[in-house]
Amino acid sequence: MHRLDEICPKNLVTSLHISKINWAKVYLENNHFFQVFNQLYYDEVIRDSSAKVNLPLLVNLARKSTLQVEGKDFRTWYSQQAILNGAPLGGELLYQRPKDYVIDFFTRNPNGSEKMIGDQTVTWEVYDHRGSLLDHGSCLTQSEFGWCSYTPILNGYFGRLELVAQAQTSNDPVSNIIYRYSGDELGVFGVVDSALEGIITITLLTDPLVSETTSVMNSAFYASSLEELRGRFKAVFISSTGKTITRYFNKDAGKYFLLVSNRQSRIMNGVLSYTSRSIRRESALSVNLAQSVPTTLFGQDPE
Repeated sequence: MHRLDEICPKNLVTSLHISKINWAKVYLENNHFFQVFNQLYYDEVIRDSSAKVNLPLLVNLARKSTLQVEGKDFRTWYSQQAILNGAPLGGELLYQRPKDYVIDFFTRNPNGSEKMIGDQTVTWEVYDHRGSLLDHGSCLTQSEFGWCSYTPILNGYFGRLELVAQAQTSNDPVSNIIYRYSGDELGVFGVVDSALEGIITITLLTDPLVSETTSVMNSAFYASSLEELRGRFKAVFISSTGKTITRYFNKDAGKYFLLVSNRQSRIMNGVLSYTSRSIRRESALSVNLAQSVPTTLFGQDPE
């Protein structure tokens, strides 16, 4: 099993979009962060120019600039932001984009350089919240850019989707699985990875009177009244069996996808994913990991 930070293609556009989300979340937590960090960074570089490439030092400076982000110590939060990983795993890998139904197939060498893999067949499967197959097929990656797209037939289905992509590499098969939301994208919307039904309450931390409680059906939900709100939020999910999961997240005004899970891992914002060299379908639900991703990058579409 590979972490998502090991499979996210580090091309410039993707990296800029996703890292923009990460640091905007920090700014929403503490709008003095960049001012404080820049001053600390300047002081360190004046003393020792090697500070520019000293990652542990830079992380420590960032923590001095803000103690926590989204309810976590800064170091913990930072370690879970896959796009910030400076040494992702190499090899031949698949990546499913968080919006649209697009699959990237690429190879990464030990020094971090990437090459897209074109003219290769990728198979895909789409499952509902109970693991029933909704649609399946295959697509051929473009010769130059190494991606392919598809349009699954969902017949108006509302709920959590599980997307499975597989391809043959020069050595072994490679697979990638993500969770997605199917339904009207209103306000804060998303999926729960470990329950089918329940209720979720999302509250603006700076004003507890601003809150919305909504039902979770087919492992999915939306809270439409929160779309234009900006700031720090707390989400509390209670399943039909009484299980509780609490998540903290920061968002700007706009639509926002939230994935509710009590699992923790290094991941990229929002994409619930893993890659396996020899995937076992029955183990998929137990190893998917979670985080949240805006569907708008603070006013811009991520794709």
